[in-house]
Amino acid sequence: IGLIHEYLTPLIGDCAMIHSYEHHYGYVYKDMREHMAKARRNIKPLIRMIKEDPTNLHWCSQLVQEYMACRLDSNLYSFCGQVLEKIDKIDDPEINRVRADFYCGRLVASNGLYDYDGTIKDFNIFRKDRRNNEICMANLYFLVVIAYFQQKDFSHVINYGHKYLDIYEKWKDYDDLSERLNSVGSLTTKYIFGKKKIITLVGLVISAGIEEKETDDLFRYFDILSDLYSDGSQYEFTWGETINAISEFEYDDRFVR
Repeated sequence: IGLIHEYLTPLIGDCAMIHSYEHHYGYVYKDMREHMAKARRNIKPLIRMIKEDPTNLHWCSQLVQEYMACRLDSNLYSFCGQVLEKIDKIDDPEINRVRADFYCGRLVASNGLYDYDGTIKDFNIFRKDRRNNEICMANLYFLVVIAYFQQKDFSHVINYGHKYLDIYEKWKDYDDLSERLNSVGSLTTKYIFGKKKIITLVGLVISAGIEEKETDDLFRYFDILSDLYSDGSQYEFTWGETINAISEFEYDDRFVR
């Protein structure tokens, strides 16, 4: 139990995921303004808890989450760097899982500061860490795709977009997907296969493919999108790119279907 958050610590031994709901409305917001105010309120108590219990990385992950929510990118960038330096030499399964919060927080901060060179530089360091699991890597790929797209480096958008999608397609059909993401993902990375993230990633890769005159894989992307929403709203982000594909390339009735 902390000053602002609580979390369960399992006993030693085998654990089971129980499909029961506990209703908690403390983080249900009327609007973004209320969300930001709650996140800002949480920052000072978290800093205090980290000073009092510096070995508890859970509070560090919580602070990363609040910095992200408040878009305090400079604070986020510096804090992630401090934590990564502290845990750099540690090879422990739990710390390896949580390290993703600070790798990804660093890239989120660089993107937020429009330092896309910094994002790419850090990514090329972080991606080589053999302690990373697939969910960490999927998050790193997602964030660096954004940076490469902003720099109009479309070949790298396609390359790392494919790597993200390869992981997604491997994971998406697990019957126990939410349990797996909770056990393998960290506080800020376990939502990497949320529908909005998939739509964003696919839209960027489609745009990059059109810029590079590569249409062979475009149909794969539309197949991925088709599974997300029954009302077709997932295509709103990519509709312009679809029209470009139809107009710029030789006629292919797969675009029309």
